[in-house]
Amino acid sequence: MGAVFGTLGVADGGDAGKVGSKYDDVIDSEFPGYENDASRISVYLPLVLPPLLQTRAYIEAFMRAGTQPPAWRERALDARLRRQQILERKDGTAPRLNALITEASLMYRWGSQADRRAQLARLADMSRRPSIELRLLPFAAGPHPGMLSSIHIFDFPDDEDPSVVYLENDATAMEVTRADEVSSYTTIFGQIRDAALPPAATTTHLEQLTKPCPSQQGTRGIRNVPNGSAKLPRIPKRPGAGRSPCEARSI
Repeated sequence: MGAVFGTLGVADGGDAGKVGSKYDDVIDSEFPGYENDASRISVYLPLVLPPLLQTRAYIEAFMRAGTQPPAWRERALDARLRRQQILERKDGTAPRLNALITEASLMYRWGSQADRRAQLARLADMSRRPSIELRLLPFAAGPHPGMLSSIHIFDFPDDEDPSVVYLENDATAMEVTRADEVSSYTTIFGQIRDAALPPAATTTHLEQLTKPCPSQQGTRGIRNVPNGSAKLPRIPKRPGAGRSPCEARSI
């Protein structure tokens, strides 16, 4: 996962070049510079959470799933945490973040229950910021555009600077600058956004997920009955339909 820009991007004090030099052992693309200079960042990742919104525990857990040695992971962790500082700028240059997440990305088991709840709490907290639009794609929405894509779109304050798209997989990242291709990915991002829950509904859903679920007897999802036999719950007609927030999460 060493070449994945979602793992490596970083910004520090508005000088991406200096940071790139400091972390050149784990940074191998122009992604940090684009992210540092952008006035708007639009991100959609189908199976993981946006790096700018990840907690330390989440980063550590997913980096351990990769193949890099511990020393590299520690450097990359520091780089990503520093990268998140662009959202904390107070001088008016903090980018607007439009982030689309999927219910699938919330279902993985990693770390402790407290770690997972802390990650949900961070998502809910960040979603309340005026400069951040966070939308959730639930299973119940069914198939949608972009299910095989990981998309970052960077728009810049100077209209003369064209937008840039970055695509990624576990091995590499690809920069897209042709105007017609950028336009196509922007359209796809808009279609994914339209399929997602509105921001207010997303925040409410995340807040519900941070609350402890009522204790359940017996096996999760199977109701106990007086005669000791087990009765299976009714299967929803649509994926994710009719599930409570407690059923639709990994914590």
